[in-house]
Amino acid sequence: MISTILNIDKDQGITSTNVDKQVKKITGAKKIGHVGTLDPLATGVLPVFMGQATRLINFMNDKTKEYQCDFELGLRSDTYDLEGEITKVQNKVFVSIEELNSVISSFIGNSFQIPPKYSSVKYKGKRSYNLVRKGIEFSLEPKSIYIEDIKIIETNIPFISLVVKCHEGVYIRSLINDIGEKLKCGAVLTKLRRIRSGIFSIDSSISIQHSTNDHWKMHTIPIDYLINHLPKLNTSNDEKYKLITGQTTNIKYSDIKLSDQALARCYDNENMFIGIAKYDETNDIFLPHKMFLQVTK
Repeated sequence: MISTILNIDKDQGITSTNVDKQVKKITGAKKIGHVGTLDPLATGVLPVFMGQATRLINFMNDKTKEYQCDFELGLRSDTYDLEGEITKVQNKVFVSIEELNSVISSFIGNSFQIPPKYSSVKYKGKRSYNLVRKGIEFSLEPKSIYIEDIKIIETNIPFISLVVKCHEGVYIRSLINDIGEKLKCGAVLTKLRRIRSGIFSIDSSISIQHSTNDHWKMHTIPIDYLINHLPKLNTSNDEKYKLITGQTTNIKYSDIKLSDQALARCYDNENMFIGIAKYDETNDIFLPHKMFLQVTK
């Protein structure tokens, strides 16, 4: 079974789910999933997990994301981007650089954001984009978000380019729309590229086009790469056998300090990743938490 990770550079015009389907067809993976859905308009980093790697998705420690985005002032869109119905608010935008800097800086830190209605956010169990298309009236609740930093990288009013560093849950489309509303001139997202998602960066990504003919095999990422932040334990053959058969065990460890219920990544004497164990400080034993190596007969 294929169990690995591919850092895909998603193309514009396809859904994240379609990326999964293409990777599945190219690699032959039986089970597949991705982290951080990108809109069809967006491009960039989309980590795709195959086989047993999907069991580690929830262990992503760094969930910070970085986006490079372009937007145009003086417009509004019902989807907040170019895919929606565009309305011109102002023929000529009168916004000073000082005002632009002040408004953009005001979104840095903790705040609340209303997600776009044209999104996969659920309202009473239904996807909001389906409700909008059916003409159903509803309101989405503001959600708590955190934006670590926003840098203006190019200004040629009405055209602006930013790099946004934020935590998960931030909708860049909503951010751009909110900037436009605060400037009282409207704004529409015209281009969006994710350049980092946690430990995955655009520099180490691979496009779908360059994944064919087994080329993807040169870009696979080991599944334990995702949990490098956990302390490492080396096990003996006996300790390894007990863990992968669901038994508790004593593992000799002298170079690391573990607190009660701490997780550790475990390896055998050939440095092969076997799984994650949980430490029981009271009894000074390790319990199998999530094992990836099976007993061979």
